Amino acid sequence: MSRGEAGRTINAAFIDRLLGRLGRATTAVSLASVLFVITAFYFLQVRPQAEATVKARQKEAAERVVNRIEGLVGEIENLLLTSQRWAADGLISLDDPVAFNRLMLPVLQLRRTISSFHLASDAGREVLLLGSADGFRNRITDVPGKGHLQQWLNWHDVHTRSGEELKEQDYDPRRRPWFSGALETPEGRVHWTAPYLFQTTREPGITASVRWIDKASGRQFVVAMDILLSDLSRSTRELEYGGTGMVALLTDDGKLLGLPRNAGFDNDEAIQKAVLQPPEAIGLQRLAAVLRQAGAASDGTRRLIDGGEPWLATLQRAPFGNQVFRIAMLAPEGDFSPWSRQIVLILLLLLAMVAVLSALLARRLARDVSRPLAHVFDELAASNLELKIQGGHSAAIATLAPKLQNAGDFAALADTLLGGLADRMMLGQGSLYRVDTAPETLRLCGGFARGGAGTPPATIAFGEGLVGQCAIERQAIALADPPSGYLRVGSALTAGDPALILVLPVVNNEQLLGVLELALLKDGGPHDRGLIDRLLPVLALCMEVLARSARAGELLRASQAQAAELAAQQERIQAMFAEQSAIFENAPMSILYAADGRLLRTNAALAALLGRSERDLAGADTALLFASPASHHKFAAAVTPMLAAGNGVRLEWTLAKADGSCFDALLSGRGVTLPGIVQASIWVIEDISERKRNEAAISASEARLRLVIEDSPTAVMMVSAHGEQLFTNRRLAELLGLPPSQLQARRSSEFWADPQEREHFIARLQAEGRVDRYETRFRRADGRVFPVLLDSRWIEQDGQQLLLSWISLPAESTEAGAGA
Repeated sequence: MSRGEAGRTINAAFIDRLLGRLGRATTAVSLASVLFVITAFYFLQVRPQAEATVKARQKEAAERVVNRIEGLVGEIENLLLTSQRWAADGLISLDDPVAFNRLMLPVLQLRRTISSFHLASDAGREVLLLGSADGFRNRITDVPGKGHLQQWLNWHDVHTRSGEELKEQDYDPRRRPWFSGALETPEGRVHWTAPYLFQTTREPGITASVRWIDKASGRQFVVAMDILLSDLSRSTRELEYGGTGMVALLTDDGKLLGLPRNAGFDNDEAIQKAVLQPPEAIGLQRLAAVLRQAGAASDGTRRLIDGGEPWLATLQRAPFGNQVFRIAMLAPEGDFSPWSRQIVLILLLLLAMVAVLSALLARRLARDVSRPLAHVFDELAASNLELKIQGGHSAAIATLAPKLQNAGDFAALADTLLGGLADRMMLGQGSLYRVDTAPETLRLCGGFARGGAGTPPATIAFGEGLVGQCAIERQAIALADPPSGYLRVGSALTAGDPALILVLPVVNNEQLLGVLELALLKDGGPHDRGLIDRLLPVLALCMEVLARSARAGELLRASQAQAAELAAQQERIQAMFAEQSAIFENAPMSILYAADGRLLRTNAALAALLGRSERDLAGADTALLFASPASHHKFAAAVTPMLAAGNGVRLEWTLAKADGSCFDALLSGRGVTLPGIVQASIWVIEDISERKRNEAAISASEARLRLVIEDSPTAVMMVSAHGEQLFTNRRLAELLGLPPSQLQARRSSEFWADPQEREHFIARLQAEGRVDRYETRFRRADGRVFPVLLDSRWIEQDGQQLLLSWISLPAESTEAGAGA
């Protein structure tokens, strides 16, 4: 082989190697270029966008949780302040538990987070309303009048009372933290207690309370609502954070108030054991780790690695009025990430295809890479658009919700709602209807751009038109591209047909509150429908609050009408005052007029009763009638609310004479209107000392007589004309072999061994009026028959015919019984 041929062979091999190297280098450069581009794109575009998306989703979820908690607090405080206004206006009071139940029970039933209501005064009186297994209960406390003895009323509903009982309990509402806390808080401002155990149910909870001062009596009153921590946990267990995260409400020192979902606390017993415990004590280790990592820091988001998985945790302070709690939100970081495992696998597959085919299919590889990357960008764009839409909805709700809640009536509510929707979508016309008090009728609250032929009717019956049909079905009705002329939307310059008509029911807790009708010039699709769907629950809550306020206003107007009628009657009484003056002066009973703690006028009979002159009594302080200043203050506290309410007063009290001696008196009074005097009253006083002494003697005599009869060796029985037992003694129970408690529930006819003997006895009794030494036989509870002697006669007591019988054993039976 020649030298030239050897060189060509070397050159060819070199070229082959060079080409091989160039091919490999090209492949490596292509792969490196793709890797560089992907890496640069990830760090410069995808990663910042993903981090921004994670932060936006996490922030939105946190804001949604905080808004739910703040909404719960605001709702309870609004209900509490409304209840305080009702009490201050006289719609509920300590003296009328029925009216108290009628107004407060619907709130208790609709708001499951509220377990009970309190109304109390600084005089130591209180009315409590709380639910029970078969209805609800009232506890009535009167520390000055009854001490530790409490009255409990059981109710099936607001009209049906199922029972009553008295209990001894060392309880004074003035010593409870909700009462003392309210007194230390400015009037009209809500006070929240720290978590504590309720004295009645022994369950953990917190209480919101507010006080006010009654202008008439100067006393301080407090109305309070109890929230069980178990009920609060039901609310927090419904909160979502991310897809699989948890939300918990804690005290500032890290103890649980509201438990998270999916933590194994699925019943009341488990919840009650878990609340007020630190997270590590009940197995919530992740939450405990977040609190340890946060330390004294109150707010902020931090990243936690647990079991190799990254978690995002947010701590935020949540004010409960004067109390400050902490909301802890914890979820896997993947719940907020826009990157799914499928997208990651696609990118890895693309990278493998580049490594294998880069040398042979560069163009195709570029095409294969560009398409998946475009798909990734499409998904990111769609995700960003969805986040933008959701953020817009949240901003719109945050703007409109306070305005809707501040609407003073239904007309203002309709204007605010429809005006707000018109600013955010192409609304041509709109109307809001509410359910009227008339059966199956809707009443117009307000409209938007409705006029001329488009003027909405003031009332619509259920089933009439689309609005009435929506009220019956309680389902949304959507009419896209309605026929031309079906509904005209117009302005001063032009008119046209709407693109979409929406008729939507407004429902809360399965109760229809109204119907919303919208005519849209352009169908905004899911964006508009999503905003409307999120706004409907807020609208329903506002309509329910306004409806309750309207009903309370109607009650107030009715009370004012009654007060006006009473004022007119008092004016007529004042016109007859001159004529009745002579009667007043010469009346044999003791009479006085009083106002502002002074005696305005007295008659001679009162002066004689008190041993004073009429001149001494004129203008004197009413305290001179009473045995002591404490007795005077207690009397004023008892009668002032009743007189202020226009009610008559009749009660017994101890009064004092001029010589210092005391006597029992019956006082009958009523508020009257006198010229130039805001509040006055007239009283008739009767000396009942002798009657009280006689009643005490009679009562003692009756007690002694009952004791003698109860311990009598002869059996005694008293029955009504219908055979119902009114009284039996111990001896009769022994003869019949029955416990006294069971004997009272039996009818007398069940004791006779022979019904025919009983009929013969009744015939003689009806014919003669009495029967002596009647021999018959009775049957014991164990079935044994024994002979008895009956002495019976009819007596009359309180206008009722009663049969009184003495039952004894014949002599031989007695002797036989003694021998046995």
